[in-house]
Amino acid sequence: MIVARYPITAAGYVMPIAGGGYEPNSEVQVSALDENNNPIPGITFATWAAESTPSAGDLDNAAGTLKVTTDADGFFSAYLITSPYMSSASVNLVAQDEQTQVSASDRLGILGESVARLGTSVGSIVAGEDVTVEISGDQFAPSYKDYPVTLQLVRGGEVITSQDIELSRPTGDSLWSSFQKVTLEQTASLEVGEYSLQAIVPTQDNIPVDFQGRLLASKAFSVVPAKTQPPVITDPTLPAEPVPGDPAEPVPGDPVEPDLPAEPDPAETAEPTREAEEKPLPDPSEDAETVPAPSIVPAEAQVRPVIEQEKEPEPTETPIDQNPTWIQTSSIKAEDPRVAQEPNKQLKSSVLNAQGTKNVEGRINPRSGVAAPEGTNTAEGATAVVNLNKSAPKWPVLLLILVALGVGAFTGVSIAKTAKATDSKR
Repeated sequence: MIVARYPITAAGYVMPIAGGGYEPNSEVQVSALDENNNPIPGITFATWAAESTPSAGDLDNAAGTLKVTTDADGFFSAYLITSPYMSSASVNLVAQDEQTQVSASDRLGILGESVARLGTSVGSIVAGEDVTVEISGDQFAPSYKDYPVTLQLVRGGEVITSQDIELSRPTGDSLWSSFQKVTLEQTASLEVGEYSLQAIVPTQDNIPVDFQGRLLASKAFSVVPAKTQPPVITDPTLPAEPVPGDPAEPVPGDPVEPDLPAEPDPAETAEPTREAEEKPLPDPSEDAETVPAPSIVPAEAQVRPVIEQEKEPEPTETPIDQNPTWIQTSSIKAEDPRVAQEPNKQLKSSVLNAQGTKNVEGRINPRSGVAAPEGTNTAEGATAVVNLNKSAPKWPVLLLILVALGVGAFTGVSIAKTAKATDSKR
């Protein structure tokens, strides 16, 4: 058989899987198939060495199919990795013995509905003004390492500008990847209208074609026209009031002299000299050479808006994450926002069922050989949970035994006293 630790996972998570019941030291091929037995893009597998937390290097070598060798008891362990760009899917995990052709399967649901959000420092800018707009993003799928998304500014289906940015992996108790310190600059060339900031899956060779260009998040953004001041219009019917002391204002009692034509300047009325008459006129073609042509700025040379990300310097040593959130350590909760926005009702129902009836870890341990309760058969695709931790706590069992012994002793003493009292009355 083969079992996934939880029946529901989400895009970007890494989840342990395990199998058993095969021949010792046999080669088993593990794959993820859809309902038509075709490989599902975005799901890869990596070996699980010594039951320890895998490194990023181990996961980078993951492949769509994995060949593992069972141990002396016929068991194997591995990691299933879901791409952060994945959409929702129902997966059939298959583990087949290459020699005997014996295979087992388990069903796994993947929540891939994106719940990412974009935020901006301002919701609109004024046309013609060069404003720096700060952009942030949150609730992107988790991952074991930083992964890129393409941030673009779109208007009416036309991409104005775009840039690949890096998402930071979850830190602390956070379950989401995010980004900060991204700016939209040189906005003076943007025309008035409605725009959209979009985060999409990049177009890169290492990303499955099915996911390239998928919209992950969007936010409306607008450019409004500048406010123009109305011109000052004076009323022509009202005469302007004279200013005292104005020389143009006539003084009462003084005779008004009529305006006389100005005397011509002798220099202007002088006869042209002979030297000036003999001077040849300039050639129009020569003047055209001396006068510089007006410079025309091509449209391509105009400053276009750009999206930039301020990246922090990379650390010299990669920090070790003692509690990696990208490894799924608990089942998906019903209040998870991915569940609320999931359009697949069957996956939603699976999450609620997993919370209501399969919320206890350790329902099946492949090494114990114990069948699933209520007669479920994992080989037929029923969802099941496996606890891969060998060190289960024993104190609850001991406490239960002590309580049972105490109750039994108290009951025995009470019965003995009652019997003795009855005998004494007789």
